[in-house]
Amino acid sequence: MKYRSVIVPKRGGPEVLQVVENDLRRPSAGEARIRILAASVCAPDISSRYGHTPFAPRVPFVPGYAIIGVVDAIGKDVTNAAEGDRVAALMGYGGYAEHAFVGQEELIPVPGTLDPAEAVTLILNYLVAYQVMHRSARVDAGDKVLIVGASGGIGTALLQLGKLANLSMYGIASRSKHHILTEYGATPIDYHTQDFVEVIRKAEPDGLDAVFDGMGGDYFKRGFSLLRRGGTLVGYGNPLSFSRMLHLLGQVI
Repeated sequence: MKYRSVIVPKRGGPEVLQVVENDLRRPSAGEARIRILAASVCAPDISSRYGHTPFAPRVPFVPGYAIIGVVDAIGKDVTNAAEGDRVAALMGYGGYAEHAFVGQEELIPVPGTLDPAEAVTLILNYLVAYQVMHRSARVDAGDKVLIVGASGGIGTALLQLGKLANLSMYGIASRSKHHILTEYGATPIDYHTQDFVEVIRKAEPDGLDAVFDGMGGDYFKRGFSLLRRGGTLVGYGNPLSFSRMLHLLGQVI
């Protein structure tokens, strides 16, 4: 039997993507074979395709960071999944395919009532948002935070988690997206017409407890300047080279 996957044979835009056929093998020991129902399209897929990240795999490769699918075969010693189970997995690479082979420790059960095309968008966005907010910044109720890129996928997840954590939030987004921010209790800042540094320094003269920066570049440096002593800046999702990151750190430290 055969299955199809989408490969990146060379660096470039979406025009470089190619559909290829592969032999459908049995899963190895400890693996489950997943018939993929939905795969997300996210920033890491795009930056890897262009090679704009220090972690891009060598070409050719199959992109696709996260999947939801149905287990259709299991290998020896698999104990936490059975054929017919609906599962999610954070792949990193390999999701743009009809089938994927995933170690059993990577599988997360998914209720069958969820639409896989909707649920797959939650995996990377909410994992990153939770890690950023609760494991990196370790926020407490009442903390004052800034979300850069607040209307994007991870930004929206941060807004929702921030509301649950009772944070005082500011968010940078275009005016057309401000209704998303206000829905979750954040103060919106329009990056087209407002200087976010000026707005926040006026509103929070003692500084912010945390800045969550998904844009990088100048936002990283200017966001750092808004922190109170002991505050935390967490950058995520920005495909900087190591040399560029060291340069930015040198400017703010």
